[in-house]
Amino acid sequence: KYLFESIEKVADNKFNGNSEYDYVYFSDKCKTDFSRLDFVRNRDKIEKILSYKEMKIEKAVLKGDWKILRNIFDTHAHYSDSAFDSDRDELLGEYLPSMGIKHILLAGCSIEESESNLELSHKYDYVYAAAGIHPELMYKAPADENLWNWLREFLQKNKDIKALGEIGLDYHYEGFNKKWQADAFRTQLEIAKDFNLPVIIHARDATQDYLDILHEYRPRGVVHC
Repeated sequence: KYLFESIEKVADNKFNGNSEYDYVYFSDKCKTDFSRLDFVRNRDKIEKILSYKEMKIEKAVLKGDWKILRNIFDTHAHYSDSAFDSDRDELLGEYLPSMGIKHILLAGCSIEESESNLELSHKYDYVYAAAGIHPELMYKAPADENLWNWLREFLQKNKDIKALGEIGLDYHYEGFNKKWQADAFRTQLEIAKDFNLPVIIHARDATQDYLDILHEYRPRGVVHC
């Protein structure tokens, strides 16, 4: 919603009489990088708009059926996070569908997030849930069998879970334990195989180790970080 804190119909003469510009959305409270405008078909028109730097333009919409986004599948989101407590329903119920988001897969990093993901997937038809345990949860202690029993039971009871993750390796912060993380990664890859689920893999500063493990298991899925 922050994109729309300030919306103004811009008269044609703002853009040298060019009537192809319909609306310009801008916010005086946001610092903007314009990478999202890479979707624009007519880049030269956007460059003209951006020349009006004092307007701090967020987005330009041309007349006709043009859109910045359409039919987007967001394969990795965390809308169960507490950061979205104040506007989650507005985002998922109105804003994201209006911006061309057709499907969202919520990645699970913990028991709590995985359970919340499932609840959101039941509330919004275009939202799907994944479940898993993030490698950062293995910084202080190894995972015990109770955790994996929970995960197996959760997947068994909820057949509408679409993927297992996010899982993987993360050596970015001090204090990581390679063995604990690798054991958890392998266990969850085994569980994914047992339930015939694709995986969502998080790999940071651990490229060779995670590739070696992937060569062992060869799962279906996506990798990020």
